[in-house]
Amino acid sequence: GSGQSINDLKKKKENAEKEIQYISKLLNETQKIEKSTTNRLQLLNNKIKQRNLLISSINQEIDVYQGFIEDNNLVVEMIEEDIKSIKEEYAKLILSAYQNKNANDNIMFLLSSENFNQAHRRFLYLKRYTSFRENQVKLITSLQNILNEKTIKFEKKKCRWHLWKTIATPLF
Repeated sequence: GSGQSINDLKKKKENAEKEIQYISKLLNETQKIEKSTTNRLQLLNNKIKQRNLLISSINQEIDVYQGFIEDNNLVVEMIEEDIKSIKEEYAKLILSAYQNKNANDNIMFLLSSENFNQAHRRFLYLKRYTSFRENQVKLITSLQNILNEKTIKFEKKKCRWHLWKTIATPLF
């Protein structure tokens, strides 16, 4: 009976040694996989960190452009105020010209001169006055065009950067 027990013990010993070798092999493989997984995790963490830095940089750039847009909106408001005051001045000018035209025709204004020199000066005055009114119209028109162009340009930039801002939010 003891011979059989020794053989059984030897078999158990051999099986245990084989099992230990197999487990050691599995542990080595698991350790390699663990190192690979740890390296991959570190790479993924670095990638996430770099993406967050990129997003942060984009958000800072958006903030700078937002400042530009706000500054330009202030310029647009100032131009609108200038246009409004120029239009008011022009309206007064037209009203004055209309009132003076009814009272004194341009021809009567010239013919009522005391001498030729005074008539010539009055003629030059009327010419400059007409030129001034035409320049006011041109100025109002050009300021209005500049204002419209700037407004369109800033609205496009604003839309583009708002789109970026909604896309560029930090991941973690």
